[in-house]
Amino acid sequence: MSNDERWVPPPVSDDPDEDDLTTPWASPLDAKVPDLPPPDRAAPSAAVPPAAAPAAAQPAGTKPAGTKKKLWIAGCGGCLFLLLSICCCSGYVLYLEEGVSYEDPGEELERYPIGQGQPIDVHHTWEGTGYADLRAYVDVGDAPPGTLVEGRFKCSEYGEPQPERVSVAPSVGGDVPEGWAQMPGTYLYVRDGDTVRCIGELRTQPPGASLELVLTERQRPSDVLAF
Repeated sequence: MSNDERWVPPPVSDDPDEDDLTTPWASPLDAKVPDLPPPDRAAPSAAVPPAAAPAAAQPAGTKPAGTKKKLWIAGCGGCLFLLLSICCCSGYVLYLEEGVSYEDPGEELERYPIGQGQPIDVHHTWEGTGYADLRAYVDVGDAPPGTLVEGRFKCSEYGEPQPERVSVAPSVGGDVPEGWAQMPGTYLYVRDGDTVRCIGELRTQPPGASLELVLTERQRPSDVLAF
C-alpha cells in the first residue's frame, strides 16, 4: 500500500460477482460494448463496362485503311472503264473500216433536179479531211416498178468526162436506197478542194418520172487519216 496520503483505495462493490481481489480497479477491456445494428448490405450495383482504350495515334501523313480501300476500288474502276472505252472505240472503227458494205452510198451531199432528156452539167467541189469516194445516183422518186433510167452520163474528178450510154433500173432495196439508180463513174477518189464534174442527158422509160441527181460521199477511217 502506498504511503502517499493522496492515494485512495478503489471502492468495493457490494456485488460478490464483481469482487475481484486480483484487480484493484476495473480494466477498460472489461467495459461492455453496446450492441450495434448490423451494417446495411446494399445490392451490388450493375457492373460498369470498362472504358474503351484510346485508339492508337496514327503517324502524320498516313490515311485510314478504309480510305485506301476506296481509292483502290476507284482506281480499278477507272482503269476498267478506260479499257472498255478503248475496246468499244476500236471495235466501232473496225466496223466502219471493214464492216460497212462498200456498196453503201454513204452521206448525201447535194441534190440537183434534172429534166427528162435535158442536158446535165453539174460541178461540185468537195471539202473535207483526207480523201473520200464521191458517188452519183439518179433518184426516180415514185416511178412505177420496172422503170429504167436511160441516156448518156458520166462523172469525173479529172478533166472533162466522156459520157457513157446508160440503162439502169432503180434499186428496190439493200445497200442502195429504194428508187435510186447508180450511175457510172461513181467511185471518184477526191481530196479537199477537188472538183467533180458530171455531164450527160437522161430520161426514164416509161417517161414522166421526176428525176434528181444525188451526189454522196463515203469515207472510211483510213481515208480520214490519209494525207
